[in-house]
Amino acid sequence: MLTAEGARPPKDHRDVLVEQTVAQIDQKNQDESLEEALTYGTAFSAQVFESAIVYYEMGLACNRQDKTKKAISYYNKAIKIQPDMMEALYDRAELYMVSGDLQKAKKDLRRALKTNHWIVHFRLAEIAGREKDTETLELHLIESVRYGFPLNSLFQFGVHWQTWVKDPILGRVLRRVIFLYGSEDLWQDFTE
Repeated sequence: MLTAEGARPPKDHRDVLVEQTVAQIDQKNQDESLEEALTYGTAFSAQVFESAIVYYEMGLACNRQDKTKKAISYYNKAIKIQPDMMEALYDRAELYMVSGDLQKAKKDLRRALKTNHWIVHFRLAEIAGREKDTETLELHLIESVRYGFPLNSLFQFGVHWQTWVKDPILGRVLRRVIFLYGSEDLWQDFTE
């Protein structure tokens, strides 16, 4: 006779396999065995099923080893399977930013905006600063603070922020945001 015991259903076996595979890829990457990590992930994808999470972890392993093109390729595969995968969109955008392709970075970050994570808004503010788009800089910097960005750590994100403080146009925007969400003392710390 079947009875309801109020227990949670067991995990889907596929989820367990993905978790184990991700752990193996991560361990092999930490051991600096990138090729083994990729071989393991590739075998999983060929023999079990294609998983966005596994492809993402393979991309992350390549990214950590400075294999940018390979990382982007795996992030592409993850996004093809799961188009709204924030992690893959964000990490691919960061690689595009580093390579100077701000348009592709913006496109990925805009897609990742659904998460309302402060880092997505912050990176969009950074791109706007690079493009001297003061309105978008201010909008996304404010949104990043609103979603949890610690404004006092602004300069930990690159020297360009320190340069922008001295810029007559960008500096005015930064000053306004820092005064609004930080303090005059914080502004003084940044400008000294």
